[in-house]
Amino acid sequence: MKKILMSLLCLMMVVTLTACGKKNTDNKQTTKEEEDTLATTSFDDQTVEDLTFENFTIVPDGDNQVVFFTITNNTNSDIYVKTVNLTLYSEKATVLSMPEYINKVIASGESIDITETYEVNLSNVDEVKYEVTK
Repeated sequence: MKKILMSLLCLMMVVTLTACGKKNTDNKQTTKEEEDTLATTSFDDQTVEDLTFENFTIVPDGDNQVVFFTITNNTNSDIYVKTVNLTLYSEKATVLSMPEYINKVIASGESIDITETYEVNLSNVDEVKYEVTK
């Protein structure tokens, strides 16, 4: 009788222990760099008041969001730009409206790069609009 009880107890322990483990068969492992690349958002170029806004990109950086874009003067004359007001939208609701102080003359054919860091979640932004103050 002891042998039967002992065998039954061992069998129950084996079944219990093997049922507790879970094998992860999901091979979708991504690195932090791959996650950041997947979360990077880019937008189409726009021309506003003879200035072209190009390569607008939002890149996650930890808890922050880094915004990159280029402003190009496509005219035959220099243009003084005081500010560029960025308005970022998500499903037509404003997520962020922020003036970027340029305070610079952009020569004919010249481009300037702008980089700003925001502590706002911009992952759901789907539209960007620019307003130039000269």
